[in-house]
Formats: sequence, C-alpha cells, structure tokens
Amino acid sequence: MSPMLALIGILAFIMLYGLSHGLFQKGRRAFGWLIAVVAFGTSLVVSNKMEHDARAAGFQSSSDQYAATEAGFKDPKAWKLVRDFQGLVLRSQTMTKPIVPNKADAAAVTDRNSL
Repeated sequence: MSPMLALIGILAFIMLYGLSHGLFQKGRRAFGWLIAVVAFGTSLVVSNKMEHDARAAGFQSSSDQYAATEAGFKDPKAWKLVRDFQGLVLRSQTMTKPIVPNKADAAAVTDRNSL
C-alpha cells in the first residue's frame, strides 16, 4: 500500500472524527466542523497529487499505476502493451460467442456447427 493511500485513509478517519464532534457535541461543534473541512480539503489535495504524479510518470491514472505496480510493472510503456493486449483478448472473446435469444435457435446453431 502506498504512503499516499495510507494518508488518505488517515485523513478520512480524522474527517469522520471531526464530523462526529461537529454533530454530537454542542460545545465543540465549530472545532469538529473545522477538523472535518480541513481533513476533506487535505484529502482532495493528496488525491490530486497522486493523480498528477501518476500522469507525469506516464500512466493513465493513479489507479492504473496501482494496477501496474500490483502486476509487477514499473514501466508505463510496458504496462500499456499489457493493458492493450488484455483489452484485445476481452474484445475477441465477446465477438466469438454467438448471441442466441432462445433455446430453439440455440439448437439450430448447434446443429449447424456439428456439420
């Protein structure tokens, strides 16, 4: 897990803590809302930074970079080749399956294929 994702998780926890104080404790409502707003703003900045770093490295997005890292690829060009190949395989699998609306047509297709 990357340090940035851990930071976003921590900020989400802080934001929920601030919201709980802002909603349920009368004397600390302003402080709770301030914590929630600051944590939310900071999490937006961190996620934007992650996205910018991933695009600067050559990936499509931060989730694309994470998928490449999980698959063991550090080079964005190599990962693009793998991703494109996977897309072609998926498209070819969907093209080869016949669309059969009912069982009678399925039997006719099976009879034609057995000839």
